[in-house]
Amino acid sequence: MRSRDEIKAFLKRMNRFDGSMVQKACEFATFAHEGQLDKSGQEYVQHPTRVANALDKQYNDAIITTIAFMHDVIEEGNMTTSDLMLYFPEVVWKCVDILTRRNSLGRDDYIKKIGENFITTKIKLADLEDNMSIVGNNLKSDKDYERYDRYQKEFNYLSSRLAEFRTTLAECEQDTETYANYFM
Repeated sequence: MRSRDEIKAFLKRMNRFDGSMVQKACEFATFAHEGQLDKSGQEYVQHPTRVANALDKQYNDAIITTIAFMHDVIEEGNMTTSDLMLYFPEVVWKCVDILTRRNSLGRDDYIKKIGENFITTKIKLADLEDNMSIVGNNLKSDKDYERYDRYQKEFNYLSSRLAEFRTTLAECEQDTETYANYFM
């Protein structure tokens, strides 16, 4: 995990970054997860990259792709919401904050909180889908099976929430920027 001094130096370099919002998010994720490995021994940054690529392909929405790249930078990368506030629109840092699990919040409450937001629900579904594909291919212990079952339960719950959003929100409200402007 990055030290605050490393993060401050990175943020200073980002002041000169001239790429798109999505490119900036990729830089944040790459920096935050450098040297980290996932449960299967792969570079951790591959996970948010897969999630972002899947969501980009599905929605072709720069805000969703940006959030997906950064969905773990606070929880796993030692960054703060304040760090993100300096470089990204409000909808981005608010969604990353919602997607960050705090120790004070139980897992079920965390998933319910995500399910209260149309945007974070989409991102967490892709996150869980990626997690299930990794865990599902490496089921070795009872703990792995329990984790997979928990992911499946959470995926089913959030899938039902997404379906509810799609039936209760007007079509124009399902646009990411419109949703953020009205509901966040």
